[in-house]
Amino acid sequence: MGKDIGELVQAILKKTDKIYVPTGKTTWRLPTGIPSLDRGLGGGIPGGTIVQLFGPEKSGKTTLAYHIVAQAVERKIPTLFVGLEGYSEQYAQACGVNTKSEFFHHISGDFAEHIFNLCIEGIRNYNLKVIVMDSITAAIPKANIDKKQPTDDMDKGPNVGAKARTTGYFVEQLQQPIRRKEAIFVAVNQLRSNIGTFTSGLKPAGGMALQYYTDIKISMWGSEDRSTGDVETKVTISKGKEWDVIPYSTTTLFMQHGKGVDIERDIINACEKAGIVKKSGAWYQYNDQKYQGLSNFAVALKENSELRTELYNQITQSTIEEGLNSEEVE
Repeated sequence: MGKDIGELVQAILKKTDKIYVPTGKTTWRLPTGIPSLDRGLGGGIPGGTIVQLFGPEKSGKTTLAYHIVAQAVERKIPTLFVGLEGYSEQYAQACGVNTKSEFFHHISGDFAEHIFNLCIEGIRNYNLKVIVMDSITAAIPKANIDKKQPTDDMDKGPNVGAKARTTGYFVEQLQQPIRRKEAIFVAVNQLRSNIGTFTSGLKPAGGMALQYYTDIKISMWGSEDRSTGDVETKVTISKGKEWDVIPYSTTTLFMQHGKGVDIERDIINACEKAGIVKKSGAWYQYNDQKYQGLSNFAVALKENSELRTELYNQITQSTIEEGLNSEEVE
């Protein structure tokens, strides 16, 4: 009869810290602060996951990224915002980020390798718990920055595939520390034309490794009101390897120019779907109070913080209970 495999595992665990036994459970979640989105995520972004936000320009990707950062900082979770496409302190604050907090840090840089190494080191050896990178496509490899622009037909310019290759190395090195430390990495991504013999259209950039290691994909497609600058965005959540979220769900977010996501409007829509708020025609009813029109109801929530908090807590509790019920079924 052979030896007990458990003895081998314990012996190896004592010899090295490079091998570990995963818990196999979601121990914590980071809410986005947007009720309808959190319902699709099963209560929030699970710890130990890689999340990808992608979509065309002006679809609200950076806005959503700031809201995620705001929730992490509010909960006193060490958070790093990598603003490779720029960083606006004013807009971050409008989306709820406490930019003066000791738990909020933001950086940028020239070379992708330096940025990526800092992120990996922060997760592996420091208390960094949440990284939001806007955007991972804007991280330019040193080889492409050092390479001069082509001057004639013989010079091909920047190295083809260098960006995808560098991003692939980074994600491969990052994914195990993320899962081991149960941290969260959110990558904002851009779209590129998928030009081929048999295929066309748009696809997220960054190479196939990023797509493979992504646990949760959130696509965002928005339409802008040019008169106000407000954006209405359809958000689709689909899971990659992450089993602890709804396989596929959609919601619509309303983003106000210079102010971020209209949370009050989202609270109302989420409460309506959960049956907390009743809707009849253009009228909304909560308990004995009635409001005509979504806009008037949203204004009432902004003016009445107690009512807003009450509805937000109810929809949050409803989301938690749904998550617990789904775990019991499994």
